[in-house]
Amino acid sequence: MKIPITVSTPATIFTKVYVDVMDMTESVQGHKFIVCARDDLSRATKCRALIKNDSASLMKFFWEQIYCRYGAIAEVVTDNGSEIKGAFSELLCRLNIPQVMISAYNKQANGVVERGHFILRESHYEVSTYRKEWPTKVHLASFADRVQSAK
Repeated sequence: MKIPITVSTPATIFTKVYVDVMDMTESVQGHKFIVCARDDLSRATKCRALIKNDSASLMKFFWEQIYCRYGAIAEVVTDNGSEIKGAFSELLCRLNIPQVMISAYNKQANGVVERGHFILRESHYEVSTYRKEWPTKVHLASFADRVQSAK
């Protein structure tokens, strides 16, 4: 019996991405939201403070922070929120990226990104001297989350 040679292809980072937006207290600069994208393999997080929770802001974040940095994304998992429809869904369609939409009220199904919300929210508040200045420290809290998830 002859067994064919098989070559396994390891998964790469940011092949499957979970994207979600969380509410924050309004900052001095007017930011009210944080968009987070969490990689399924490494659990690494990319975050950005947003003034508006809309599809155009989400699309810009995904294009700049995820697609232009990591290349071909195989799958995006999102909830069924209003910010997902419109420009963000159109971008995924044009890039031919399959989108898995879960119920907006079923947080367990999007647990990969939802679990980190509490940690990120608390980290943002802890690194900020004044709680209203959290957007200036998003990169620090995101870095701390990446270091913590690497353990």
